[in-house]
Amino acid sequence: MKKLKFVLIALCIAAMAGMGTVAFASAETSGSVTPHLIDLSSESFFENAVASFVPSGGKGAIEEATAHWKKDGDAITRVKNVETSDVEGNYAALYFNDCYLRYFELNAQIKYGQKGLTGVIFGKKDMTLRHMADGNALYFLPDPCVELKGSTITAKKTSAKFSAKNESQDGGYYSLKLVVCADYVKCYVDGNLKIEAEYPEELFGYGRIGLFTANAAGSFRGNVEIYNLDARGNRIAFENSTLVKQITATKDSFELEAGGESEKFAYSVLPQNATNKNVRFLSDNPDIATCDTLGNIHALKAGTTEIYAITEDGGFRAAARVTVIETKPALSGITISQTQGEVAVGEKLYLSAGITPEDAENLGFRWSCSNSKVAMVNNGTVTALGEGECTVTVRDYNGDFSAECKIKVTPAKKTEANNGNENEGKSGCGSAAGAVAPVAGIFVLLASATIAAIRRKKENV
Repeated sequence: MKKLKFVLIALCIAAMAGMGTVAFASAETSGSVTPHLIDLSSESFFENAVASFVPSGGKGAIEEATAHWKKDGDAITRVKNVETSDVEGNYAALYFNDCYLRYFELNAQIKYGQKGLTGVIFGKKDMTLRHMADGNALYFLPDPCVELKGSTITAKKTSAKFSAKNESQDGGYYSLKLVVCADYVKCYVDGNLKIEAEYPEELFGYGRIGLFTANAAGSFRGNVEIYNLDARGNRIAFENSTLVKQITATKDSFELEAGGESEKFAYSVLPQNATNKNVRFLSDNPDIATCDTLGNIHALKAGTTEIYAITEDGGFRAAARVTVIETKPALSGITISQTQGEVAVGEKLYLSAGITPEDAENLGFRWSCSNSKVAMVNNGTVTALGEGECTVTVRDYNGDFSAECKIKVTPAKKTEANNGNENEGKSGCGSAAGAVAPVAGIFVLLASATIAAIRRKKENV
């Protein structure tokens, strides 16, 4: 019985050992993912690279890769700018046409110039900017650093300093390893950890991967190895992708009515098999016209603006010119503030005109009077000149519609001064009474005083 138990225990141990071996082998298999290779010695290398060149102080542009790069055996080197005596102030990048990843590990052989930058660039490339919009890069100098969305970090686990190599030391090339995942960015130079920095996962998005130099004729050689990583940094199978090379507008101009129906901004992203064909829309003047996320152009007010469709991958633009017009209803009639009026000679009557419908286009009014001896009219103001009757007419600018006001002009009104003058020259009694009144008053006062004096005298007696 004991022997049987011993045998069973031994079998269990062996089985467990076998399971452990299988699990380890499985882990080995998952960790030994084949890298995606960029063969710099391939004659077709330049055919599969998207080149960008940004002159100092200028805007970037897509161009032929051979314009600023040359291939010598298994090495790719940045050449001098054809327009200047050196490359100072100029940036050139090569984006791999099948690398559009979020997390990755990249291994490359890099040589840098004494005054320049050489390194790895990844993120959303925008050709209108010196650096990528929302982009990241590792600049390879005697002190490597990582630039993430415009912020340079130099957090180091070990000293980042390293001396330049001469041609006798591996041809002057360093082995660069860059690891980007959701938790950290790590940089190794010749197997030594030079940078270890932590970043929030939301700072990283899908983007292009490539090589670049700036201010120097940097060089790369051999094969560039690229592993696709998951968020935690584990190697996973590489998925080929195709980068966007161009976007074109199907229609490059629109004429829309303000407040009218929207029209679709149609476009084509090339190549047709591009991995990420997403675009966003931008208006130069959103007060005139806007474009929603579905590409519908909405006209708001009269004017002209540019609407752009911008690829998420690469920042390529297609433009359409939008002209917005405001149409008004046709004029159907003229109105006048009153159709009859009465005014005395020398006085004024104020008339006003309107249009129907009220939102029709109004070019102005023309006024006239049927009898210039009776009245005159100026922009609706009627001045009475003489007794009688007349008709004031208002017409639209083109004379298609009119309205009338019949006016009666009466004699001039009498003023208070005239009333006083009318009393003059009539019966003289009025004038005599006016003159005698003060004398009579004086006489009455004198008589009263005399009577009072007589009374006082009698009382004294």
